[in-house]
Amino acid sequence: MTHDIFFKLILRLSTFREDAKFSTWLYSITYNHCMDQLRSNKRSQETVYDESVEIPDDTTLNNLFDHDDVEARKFQHTMDQLTVDEKGLLLMKYADELSIRDIAEILKVTESSVKMRLLRTKEKFRNKYMETVFFLGILLVKVIELLRYFFVR
Repeated sequence: MTHDIFFKLILRLSTFREDAKFSTWLYSITYNHCMDQLRSNKRSQETVYDESVEIPDDTTLNNLFDHDDVEARKFQHTMDQLTVDEKGLLLMKYADELSIRDIAEILKVTESSVKMRLLRTKEKFRNKYMETVFFLGILLVKVIELLRYFFVR
């Protein structure tokens, strides 16, 4: 992918505006190329579910429900429910720490549009996260009920 991105960079060198930052322009090309790849892979992706779940013998309930691991899984599960564009927007803002202006340049939209998209995406993330927390809470209660049923008998 790096080769493809640098090839695009060379081909589009004439589109670089000297009043813009080179890093933002490079990020824009990289971001768009990666998003195109993700979109094309998503259309042809096949999901296979394996019904068997293996838990190592040395796993205890404390290990199985380790707080940091559960939080990371909840976060990842929530991120998986977002679209590629929504994930990209959140990652640009919070992981890459890009400014609203830089994101607007990359996405070729207004700053106001970026702010609105961020607001909607954060709200969607928050709602999906709360659904995940609720679901995992119910799952935990059911697991405890099952364990009690089998071990208290």
